[in-house]
Parts: sequence; C-alpha cells; structure tokens
Amino acid sequence: MKLLFVNPWTKSLFGDEKQASGNPHIGLAYLVAVCKKEGYRDIRIFDQGIEKDDGALFRMVSERRPDLIAITTFSYCYKYAEELIDNLKTRYPHLIIIAGGPHVSATRV
Repeated sequence: MKLLFVNPWTKSLFGDEKQASGNPHIGLAYLVAVCKKEGYRDIRIFDQGIEKDDGALFRMVSERRPDLIAITTFSYCYKYAEELIDNLKTRYPHLIIIAGGPHVSATRV
C-alpha cells in the first residue's frame, strides 16, 4: 500500500495569508514511524510549505498513485486543508483521503 502524508499550508496567526510551517511536523514523523514499524514501506511526506508549489503535490499524486492520502491540519487553518481535499477529490475521485491533526484528535465529534 502506498501512503502519502501531507502537511498543507498553514495560516499566519496575524492574518489570513498562507505561510510555511515554522518547523517539521513531528506528528507526521510519528505516524510514518508507526507505519514503517507495521511493515508499510512505500511512504512519502509532502509539505506544501517546503515545496511552495501546489502543482508539485498533484504531480506527485499522478506519478505515484498513492492508495491513501492523510492530511494534517490545525483548526485555525482548516480551510486550506478543506480546499486541498476538494481539489484532490475533483482530480482524483477514487482516492481515499483522511484528515487529522492535534485539534481533530482532541475534539469530540
């Protein structure tokens, strides 16, 4: 199974502009480590803040054809993740996409 973890743009705490995360996303690193421990080998992380090219993610998805995409987000910038998910589902309707993150995980639904 091919897995792709995505860290989308974050929102500046001082406005609505997109910005890169200030440091690597430790939560994604933990998830990748657990997946590797469980035997998954074809795993990639895509960080929009590092790549700074939205089209690069779509090219990666087209070339690698992941079975699952996991997207992390915070509550204050969920709209960027929502927009990304909408774009991915429009281009690749067959994809399984899950969303999570510290605020999603800590909130009761």
